[in-house]
Amino acid sequence: MGNGLRDSQQELKSRAYKALGDGKMSVAVSSPTGTGKGKKISHIAAQMAGQGKRVLVTAPRGEIVDDLRNRIRDAMSKRKHPGGLAAGTGLPVARVGAR
Repeated sequence: MGNGLRDSQQELKSRAYKALGDGKMSVAVSSPTGTGKGKKISHIAAQMAGQGKRVLVTAPRGEIVDDLRNRIRDAMSKRKHPGGLAAGTGLPVARVGAR
């Protein structure tokens, strides 16, 4: 487990990659509070963005979007993807609805 994911998180990540590799255009992640959704989503999104794919992440509240943006940025910086981001740079974020 060198990537910092628990077994259940790694399983979800593997299933998401398989679905995306099989031609699926989207993957939905739903699990109970405290199960590491943010970590799972950030790993998947960083990997896909690093491959030059467009990634859309949605959340019901702004603070969750902010947290996911930071986690994805950090994951991309650590992995040093060819399409990765230098530390301290931002990811484009579009907010829809009330804050």
